[in-house]
Amino acid sequence: MVIKAATCTEPGIRGHVCNRCGISEDQEEIPARGHIEGREEVVQEATCLEDGLINVYCDRCGELFSSKGISALGHTEGTEKVVRTASCLQEGLIHVICDRCGEVLSTKTIDKTEHVPGKFEMYKKPTCTTDGLQAQYCTVCGTLLQTSPLPALGHTPGKWEVVREATEEQDGLIRIECTECGEILNSQVIPATGK
Repeated sequence: MVIKAATCTEPGIRGHVCNRCGISEDQEEIPARGHIEGREEVVQEATCLEDGLINVYCDRCGELFSSKGISALGHTEGTEKVVRTASCLQEGLIHVICDRCGEVLSTKTIDKTEHVPGKFEMYKKPTCTTDGLQAQYCTVCGTLLQTSPLPALGHTPGKWEVVREATEEQDGLIRIECTECGEILNSQVIPATGK
């Protein structure tokens, strides 16, 4: 007769029991039965960098009797995300991101773009006698890309004007001025009328 049942971890006892008095004789040990691997429960998921953990429970008694590790999964190189757009002033940046955990795995650069030339603009106006200058800027960043000279305009003669009328005793004077800058371009004496 089984006096004490064996469990997964503890031995049991069996022996002969007297029907009259209930005393047992000839007792012997029943070996412990041992756990039966059954239900597994993930108690810590593995991540890209850290191992996970699984608890294993006995199918017979439900007791936790072992644990086993889950190896770290490692990163999965995947999504590329532009974090800075390239321009004519600076390189762009791309982050390569792990599809599993979102960690930045590496960074790539994007070459600078070319300047975008705009129309030439007046920088310094030419005059009758001095050259001017025009400039071209990048329409994106405003960087000066190049300059180009503008030739002097040359004088624009006006009409002959009388500066002083001739009299009997004194010569008169006529002259031509530049209509743009007022410089005297030519002058002539008008002889006095009495001579």
